Amino acid sequence: MDIEKAKDSLITYLKRDKKGLRRALLSILLDGEFTIPEIREKLNEMGFSITLQGTSALVGFAYSRLYPIQTLPQRQILLLH
Repeated sequence: MDIEKAKDSLITYLKRDKKGLRRALLSILLDGEFTIPEIREKLNEMGFSITLQGTSALVGFAYSRLYPIQTLPQRQILLLH
């Protein structure tokens, strides 16, 4: 996958974020590695009311949409910022 396709994937993922939940999740994931319960707790602290099952689904969906970005070489990932 090239850098433009990865960018498009990220932009599309975030365009559908009506409540800011996806952006909040990305913010948490960029801070480090967390378990699903820890992510849920952080989202709840940020004002989102989400269940453990909902958190798991959100993380799974994000991973499926953003996985192609992980396949890019490190130098290309830096260009996404």
